[in-house]
Amino acid sequence: MKRFVLVLASGLIGVSLWAQKSEEELLNDPIFCQEQHNLYDQEAVIQSDYFKKASPEEQQAILEAHFDAQKTWGHIYQLKAMLLPLLGAGAAVYFKKNISKMISCFLGAGATLFLTHSGVWNDMYDAIRALMLISKNFMPGRRNVSLGTLSWYERDYIRHKPWISQDQQVIIETKLRRAHCPGAYWEGTEILRFFDVLHQIPTTIKPLDIDHELLKKLLKGYAPETRRELLRYCVRHAAASTSQSVRKIAAYFVGQPGTGKTRAATLLAQALGVPLKIFSVGDVTVDDLIGTRDTPGKILEALTDASYNGEKCKNILMLLDDADRIFLAGDERLAFLLTLLESETKSFYSPYLGFNVDISHVGIILAGNFDVKDDALKNRLHIIQFNGFSKAYKKEVVLNELLPSVLELHQHAALALHRDDLLPKDSESIGILVDQDLDPGFRSIKLKLTQYIEDKVLQKYFYRELFDYGVSNLSEDTIRTRKEKLTHQA
Repeated sequence: MKRFVLVLASGLIGVSLWAQKSEEELLNDPIFCQEQHNLYDQEAVIQSDYFKKASPEEQQAILEAHFDAQKTWGHIYQLKAMLLPLLGAGAAVYFKKNISKMISCFLGAGATLFLTHSGVWNDMYDAIRALMLISKNFMPGRRNVSLGTLSWYERDYIRHKPWISQDQQVIIETKLRRAHCPGAYWEGTEILRFFDVLHQIPTTIKPLDIDHELLKKLLKGYAPETRRELLRYCVRHAAASTSQSVRKIAAYFVGQPGTGKTRAATLLAQALGVPLKIFSVGDVTVDDLIGTRDTPGKILEALTDASYNGEKCKNILMLLDDADRIFLAGDERLAFLLTLLESETKSFYSPYLGFNVDISHVGIILAGNFDVKDDALKNRLHIIQFNGFSKAYKKEVVLNELLPSVLELHQHAALALHRDDLLPKDSESIGILVDQDLDPGFRSIKLKLTQYIEDKVLQKYFYRELFDYGVSNLSEDTIRTRKEKLTHQA
């Protein structure tokens, strides 16, 4: 008896080690592809009285417990293929003194197994795997499945299934069953990417509370008309985020490059406390925007990637830069934009997920350099004109923001330049640069400021080389004047 038990245990251990795979591969059990066992059938639980009376947290716990029970019973169901040979082996041990009875038991068990199942060895192998999975289910720490595993996504779906639409349930369960089928590889496949994207879609709506003082401070420097329209859009977006009756309308920031369009969108997002996602649409196709069966698309990626202080919410701001290129092209992308920007549009169809994605609380901002000519598009847009910043504000930003950032690049360089190396006269010179700059934004002045600081580096480290260059071709008065000037600047 001891020898038989030892041989049987050794055989099971050997098969287990031989069949040992990663946890994810073990979870891909083919039994859940069988129609007679529906792992995700929770209707009876959802309709029960104790479920309806439970709190949302308790409901999620009930659904997860039901999922674990379904999975365990599914593995036990798979073990039926092992029951007959185990009974035959037990009978053989019990009747070991009677050879004829032992042979009869073996033959009976083998004949029954052969008649009731095809593919005996496959059944045995699946049964052993089921036994291993049951043991894993009850191991300490078994429930702590890491994010990104099949079991984690299954439990996440089960917790939220009652609040997911029917068409989405069908698509998600089809994906999960496909992952369980024989030959499916979970890690590194499109199924994993599908659930990664699905899980990242925000589900909560954040109550917006405009930070008035921060907004006033951030919008400082814009022209009065621009400030008023930005504040109006901010108020409208906040109202539309809490009420479906308010007509939502997208904004179009129009102005020359560098006039603060992207900066304004960033400031609005900070004042509202919502995520902001920026991407260019100048050279994209409709498929690039909404995605395909194999790619999520820019809009869905923006929804899943955007976060504010690590928090995700539905009411994000989405800045579509270079949108005027679509206006000028007038192709199918313009038709898509007209539909997307319609105030009644609450969702868009994602070919990648296979169902509609809610965008009812997304604030869409277009940005471009040219005015809108299309009347239908004008009716859908809150147009805000950006004409640049005042000279006084530009000086303030250049001296307090741009200059420190440019100096930071040179403080730790081999040819270091520090704030102490600048003289009071340098502030006056930089102010003159701002006065002479014709660019309404900051791009041109930032380049000129960078060149000015580089000249200061040259004066600090290459004074003699600068002075000696071309001296033989200058008059004595010019040399004297140049030397005095360089000495004063250095």
